[in-house]
Amino acid sequence: MKLEYREVFAKKLTYPELVTPYNVHELRQLILNGPDVHPGANFVELDDGTIRRLLPNNLSQRTAVSKLLLTREKQHSNTALMSTKRIYRHLRTGDYVLFNRQLTLHRPSIQAHMVNLFCILYVE
Repeated sequence: MKLEYREVFAKKLTYPELVTPYNVHELRQLILNGPDVHPGANFVELDDGTIRRLLPNNLSQRTAVSKLLLTREKQHSNTALMSTKRIYRHLRTGDYVLFNRQLTLHRPSIQAHMVNLFCILYVE
């Protein structure tokens, strides 16, 4: 079953995506778009688990964060580990969301739906 969302909801609901060498260019562009432009990103989770909120009016902050996506982090030993950063991006068409339809308190009823985004255009 497909669920249709407006772009306003898609900007608020986020999907955590791990940064890999295969998707780093796409995720950099999402960070540069920021939280106000769809498709974009709202948060970045760093290696230590802290979550940074991306500010809509601060392009220099978003540019600096996007350049650090695939950097290696030194630990206490001499080995360098690849980063495990996550980008909390906006929902896109084709993503799956889980809904809990709590019809009764005795039985859980979780449903999975595919997201379908639509835009309303106003023509004058």
